[in-house]
Amino acid sequence: MPLATTSANTITDAPALHPTIAVHNDTQLSELIASNGWSGNGTAGNPYVIEGLDIDAQGAANAIFIGNTVQHLVIRGCYLHNTSYGFGALPYNGNCGAAIYNSSNVTLEQNACSGNGRGLALYQSTNVTVRDNTCYGNVHGIGLYYSNGNLLVGNNCTSDGTDGIHFEESPSNVIDDNRCVLNGRYGICLTGDCNENMVTNNTCSNNSNSGIRISGACNLNTVVGNLVTGNLAYGVYLISSNGNELFGNVFSENRGATSEYNALMVQGYDSGVNRWNSTAYGNSWGDWLKPDTNGDGFVDTAYPIDGGSNQDRLPIAAMDPVVILHPTEGETVNVSTVIVSGTADPDYHLSINGALVHVEADGSFSYPLNLIEGNNLIEARSLNPLGEVSDSVNLTYVNVLRLELEELQDRIDEMDRRVNDLSEALNGDIDELQGRMDEMDRRVNDLSEALNGAMVSLDGAMENITSLDGDLNDTMAVLSQTREWLNAVEGQLADCYGDQNLTAGEVDSLLEQVSALRAALINMRDSLNLTDEQTLALEASLNAAIADLSSAEDHLEALQSDVDGLQEDRLPLLLGVAGLVMGALALVLFLLVYTRKIKLP
Repeated sequence: MPLATTSANTITDAPALHPTIAVHNDTQLSELIASNGWSGNGTAGNPYVIEGLDIDAQGAANAIFIGNTVQHLVIRGCYLHNTSYGFGALPYNGNCGAAIYNSSNVTLEQNACSGNGRGLALYQSTNVTVRDNTCYGNVHGIGLYYSNGNLLVGNNCTSDGTDGIHFEESPSNVIDDNRCVLNGRYGICLTGDCNENMVTNNTCSNNSNSGIRISGACNLNTVVGNLVTGNLAYGVYLISSNGNELFGNVFSENRGATSEYNALMVQGYDSGVNRWNSTAYGNSWGDWLKPDTNGDGFVDTAYPIDGGSNQDRLPIAAMDPVVILHPTEGETVNVSTVIVSGTADPDYHLSINGALVHVEADGSFSYPLNLIEGNNLIEARSLNPLGEVSDSVNLTYVNVLRLELEELQDRIDEMDRRVNDLSEALNGDIDELQGRMDEMDRRVNDLSEALNGAMVSLDGAMENITSLDGDLNDTMAVLSQTREWLNAVEGQLADCYGDQNLTAGEVDSLLEQVSALRAALINMRDSLNLTDEQTLALEASLNAAIADLSSAEDHLEALQSDVDGLQEDRLPLLLGVAGLVMGALALVLFLLVYTRKIKLP
C-alpha cells in the first residue's frame, strides 16, 4: 500500500486488513465499536475511534459508510480503496472510500484513499472535519453534497480523474490550506448553490483545466490567499455566480501566461458580478506586476478579467525583495548573538523572527538576534499589506564554551571513574597484601617455633655428642685392647698350629666364629650413626680389628689343611680358642651396650 502523505502528516504504520463497514445509526455504531474492542464512548471528550484499517472494497459501493449518527467518531489512519470506479448514486451507493451521510461530529483524518469514485464524501452532513488526508487516483478526491458547516483543512488531493475538491449544494464550509494539484479537471470546484464558503490559503497548481472553478449560482464566497499557478486553463473561472470576493491571491503561469502580459492569456474569467479586490488591495498577477510609478505598491492600471467588464482594480505590484545578506545559509557560529543584515523595501517595516525591525531609507536593515543552541531558522518578512515577501536562512549556533565544559566534565567523570576503579583495585590489592602479610606472619611464627624446637634438639644433640665423644674414646681404648688380645690369640693359634693339637672340626668351628665376629664388626661399623670425624676415627679402629680377624681367617684356613695331623697337646689350643671366643663375645657385648647408650636426635 502506498503511504498517505499530506502537508501535515504521514501515515507510516501498515493498516490491518478489515472488511467493509456499514453503520446506519448510533446503535449500530456503538455495537460496531464494542464488538471490535475499539476505543471511545462516543462523547466529545472520548470519541469512538476507528483506526489503522486496510479496507479493500473489491468493487463494493463503499469501504466505510456512516449514516444517521450524532455520536462523536474519529476515522483515522485507514487505507480505503478499490470501490467501483464511478460516481454512483449517493448516499448509499456513492462508491466512496468513506461516505458520511446525515451525520455530525465526525472527524476524518490521516486516511489514504485511492481507486474510488470519491475518496471521501459528505452527504447532508454537518460539523464534520476532514483534515490531513491523501486522496489520489479517485474520480473526485473529496466531495461535499448538500452539506454545510464543515471544515476541510490540510488535505492532499492529487492526480484524481476530475476534481481534487468538489462541492455541490454545500454552503458555509471552510476549505483551507489544501493542496490540489495534477488533477484531471479542476483543483477546487464549487457548483450549484455553494454559497458563503471560505476558500483560503490553498495551492491549486498544474491541473488540466482551471485551478478554481465557481459556477451555477455559487454566490458570496470568499477566495483569499490562494496560490494558483501553472493550470492549463484560467487560474479562476467564475460563471453564473455573483457577489464573490477574490483578493490576496497569487496567479502566475496559468493559461500559458508568462511574465509579459498577453491579452490572449488572461488568467481570470468572470461572467458575473464579483469583486476582484478588497478596499485595500487586489491580487498578484505574474503577467501584471508593473509599472508602479508612484510607488504605492499597486500597478498603475487595473488588470482586466475575461468574460465581462470585471477588473482587479488594485493589482499588487512587484514588491522589493527581502534579502538577508548576513549570516549566510548554512553558516555555523560560536556566539549566542548574530547581526542579521540585508535589504528590504524601505516603505515598510520588517519582521525578523517576530521582532519589528526598522528598514533604513536606503533599504538596509540590521538587527541583533539571540540564538538558541543548534539550528536556528532566521526569517525576515516584509510587512507589506499587499502580500508577503520574505527571505530566510538556516544558521547553526555551537556553544563552544559549553562544549568545552561538557568535554571537561566528561574528562572529570572519566577521571572519577578511573580513580574509583583504581581505588577498588587498590582495596583489593591491599586486602590481598594483608592476607599475604598475615600468611607470612603465620609462617614466620611457625618457623620461629620450628627453630626454637631445632635449638632444643641441637642442645640435646650437643649433649649426646659430648657424651658420645667420651664413649668413643672408651670404645677406641677397648678396640685397642681387643686388637692386642687378637694379636695374642693369633700368637696362641700359631703355637697351636705348631703343636698341631686341633682337629678339623675344631678348626672349622674356630673359623666360623672368627668370620662371624668380623662380619659383626663390619655391620656395627656401618650401622653407627656418627659424625664424619667420629665415623673416621671409629672406622679406623674397626678396620684394624677386621683386618686382624681376616688375618686370623687366613691362618685358620692354612691351618685347616694340616688339622688332620694334629693329635697331641689339645688343651692349650682349646684354651686359646676359648679365650679368643670369649674376648670376641665380650667385644660384641660391649659394642651393643655402647650403641644403646647413644641417643640420636
